[in-house]
Amino acid sequence: MAYFELAEDEIVLLSVEDAGHGVASSGGWGAASRTVREYGDLTLTNAQIVFTTETGLFKKQIEIKRYPLDEIKIYKNIAQVKPSKPSAGDRYYPVDIYFRDSCETFYLPPHSKKDVELLVESINEVLTGQRIGFRPEDIGSLGIGRKLKGAKVPEAIGGVIGAAKPITEGLADAVAPLVPVASTIASSRVGARTGKLGTLMGVVDAVSRGGLSDSPETPLKTDVRKEEPAEQDVSIQEQISALKNLKELLDAGILTQEEFDNKKKQILGM
Repeated sequence: MAYFELAEDEIVLLSVEDAGHGVASSGGWGAASRTVREYGDLTLTNAQIVFTTETGLFKKQIEIKRYPLDEIKIYKNIAQVKPSKPSAGDRYYPVDIYFRDSCETFYLPPHSKKDVELLVESINEVLTGQRIGFRPEDIGSLGIGRKLKGAKVPEAIGGVIGAAKPITEGLADAVAPLVPVASTIASSRVGARTGKLGTLMGVVDAVSRGGLSDSPETPLKTDVRKEEPAEQDVSIQEQISALKNLKELLDAGILTQEEFDNKKKQILGM
C-alpha cells in the first residue's frame, strides 16, 4: 500500500489494494487510442479519490493521481457513481465515476464486492449526506430476503423492469399436478392453510406423513397449535372415490402397501 499525505481534516473512508484504473493509451503511429488498465491501490477519503501505482522496472517510483469528490456530478441528489457486473472473462467490478470534465473507470477486485457498495454509498454520504446510490442487482448480487419477497429486479440497464417470481409460487406450480388427487383424500392430520402457499404446504406435509389432505380454506395463522383429529361422516361414494385414488397412488409407487392398508382402514372406519 502506497503512502501519501492527507490534509489536516481529511480521513480515509476506504482502501482497496490491487484495484484497477482505465486510462487512455495511444495505439501507436496511425492507430486509434484505446483504453488499457493499470493496477494499484485505490483510497477514498472524505475529500478525494486517490489512485497510486508503482512505475519503473528497476527503480520503483510512486505515481499518485487525485480526483476531488466535489468534482463528481450529482443528479437528483444522487452522485453519479455507477457500478456494474464484470464483463465476460473478467472478474473485476467496474465502477464508472462521472466528473465534470471526464468519466473515470475504476475496477475493484473479485474479493471486494462489499467494497463496491462502500465506495458508492460513502461518496454519496460525503456529497449528499445520505448513504444511497447502491443497488445489489447492478453487480449481480441479490439478497435472499429480497428474493423471498419477490422484489422487482431490472432485467438490464435502461431496459424493461420485470417482477421476480416469489419462490413459494414456483414451488406451488411444481406440485400443481398433485393437487387434483390431494383434494379428494381427507386427512385430519394436516392443518388448514390458504392460497398457493397453503396448497404447497398441505401437499408437502401430507406426503411426508404418508397421506394427502383436503383442508378447508381458513386464514393462515402465525402460531402453531396442535390440532386434534376431526371425525367426519363420509358417504359410500366418497369412500369409493378415495379408495380409487389411493389405489392409483399405490400403483404409481407413491404409497407403500403398508401406507395404503393403513389409509384404507381410516377411510372405511375400521
